[in-house]
Order: sequence, then C-alpha cells, then structure tokens
Amino acid sequence: MTKSLWGDFTEIEDVRTPHLLLKEQAGHLEEATGGSVTGHVTRSSDEKYQMSHMTITAHGLDDYAPVLITIRYTVKHYPCWIKDPLHDVWVESRDEEEYLSYLGRVLTSDYVKQVITGMIAEVTFQRRAAVGKSSLGDEDEVVLPEDLSEHVH
Repeated sequence: MTKSLWGDFTEIEDVRTPHLLLKEQAGHLEEATGGSVTGHVTRSSDEKYQMSHMTITAHGLDDYAPVLITIRYTVKHYPCWIKDPLHDVWVESRDEEEYLSYLGRVLTSDYVKQVITGMIAEVTFQRRAAVGKSSLGDEDEVVLPEDLSEHVH
C-alpha cells in the first residue's frame, strides 16, 4: 500500500464561514426583538456557489417570511457576495472583515429596520385586536378609547 499523499489535516483552524456568521446574526435578531421576530437561515447550492438566505418571521403573521439577506460564496468562502436587499445588486466582500462590515450596514439599514418594526407593529396590533374580539364572530373588533370613538364613522 502506498503512503498517503494528502498531507496533514490535523491542524485545521476553526473557520467562521459566511453561513455561520449569518446564522449568528439570526440569533441576535431574536434577542434584539425580545423574541418578537425570529431569523432563519437556509442553504441552497448549485454547481458553482453555495447560497444562504436569511428570512424573518413573527409569530402570528402566518406564512409571511421575507428574505432579508442572501449571500453567495464558493467552497473557499471568500470572496463572498451579499445581495443588497434595497438595490437588488450583489456586493463583493473579499474577506471576513469586509463581509461583517457590509452585513452590519445592511442589518442596520433603514430598509431592514422598517421591515422589522412593521412586523412587530402588525403582531402588536393583532394581539390587541385579539383581546377585543367579539364573541359573536371571527371579525376583529378594535376597541377605541371613548374620546376617539366619536370621531370614527
């Protein structure tokens, strides 16, 4: 039998892949919103690229799960590309530092904040409406304070 020609793989360092880093951010989202909004990261691939997709969900919004971020990378991980959700373009990151920097800009963008706060507002409205539901039917009955009810027609 011939000796192994593969070299030494015993000293492989831990690699923080773009996918793993995106999953970590999904966990931070749940913490940041007190569990109101949850991030989910899934993976797909083709012959050339692996892709990770972060969707977000909120309890009570049924099947609404917008894709916030999509990243694309090869088996080497870097460079990787982040799809800018607002401009629908791919932005290249040459290394982990660039990736985290751009990912941070996307996650703190006005667009992402609007999506998340909109989902939280919708869930909050649904919870409040559920408290005021009529026992006679399935329609939501929104109970207004007395001082506002005279202005609603």
